[in-house]
Amino acid sequence: MNILICSLLASLICSASPFSQNGGQLRTYEIQTDSERVDLYECETETVKINPVKGRFQLLYLFVRFNKLKAIPDNVCALPRLRELVLNDNEITTVQMSDLNCLTNLEVIALHRNRIVTVDAWQSVRLPKLRDLYLDQNQLSEFSFAGWNVPALRRVHLFDNNLKVVEAVSTALPSLKTLRIYDNPLNCFWVKAVTSKLHARNIRDIGNMDCEQGSTFEAVEHMAEMAEERKERQKLTENSQLELLVRLLQQQNELLTKKLQKLEEQKENSNNSYFK
Repeated sequence: MNILICSLLASLICSASPFSQNGGQLRTYEIQTDSERVDLYECETETVKINPVKGRFQLLYLFVRFNKLKAIPDNVCALPRLRELVLNDNEITTVQMSDLNCLTNLEVIALHRNRIVTVDAWQSVRLPKLRDLYLDQNQLSEFSFAGWNVPALRRVHLFDNNLKVVEAVSTALPSLKTLRIYDNPLNCFWVKAVTSKLHARNIRDIGNMDCEQGSTFEAVEHMAEMAEERKERQKLTENSQLELLVRLLQQQNELLTKKLQKLEEQKENSNNSYFK
């Protein structure tokens, strides 16, 4: 009995084994199903592989910092237990936020000090447990929380980007406590309109939001342009998805046609051999 207990304990310890590498060269790393924590620091990592076929992943924490990732890893939805996605100081340029909706346990997204130009969403962002969002020190020229469903989000860092306005920041985040948005070329009329609302909610760390002179019309026009561009991108995404679905149906139809032809040939050959 003692041997059995020891064996079970040993298997549990192994199944929760973390993987960590600091320095060196590890251009490609494949996450193992039994790892609960992966930490790659300054390893020149370009690719993190996640193979959904391998089974159920136990990963809770994925840290890939100061590396060379160009995008959030593919197949990240195969990590249903993931709590923290920390990919700061890489070379990521685009983030499709709604692709992370599958990570319902996600609490932290840290993407600061990348090269992010666009944070987009082809459908509503729904991350029920998201608590902290770090997108500071990137190259964002626009950002919107419109359509986001993130009831637990408390901390948002957007400082040191190229933002003029941040749509819905004062209305879409019911649990917001800390907002860092300084060091952006913010529109003064937008700042004046939003600051009073944020102060009324006791939002902390807003800091000195220096702004650039501009008219109310310019601020409204910019938000309208953002909304229009968002609709256009959503339309393009929907069209591309429809095109992909059509191609898949065509491929399935071709396979089915070939199978039917083969069955017809087999039937004909069978009939011919019967009459011989």
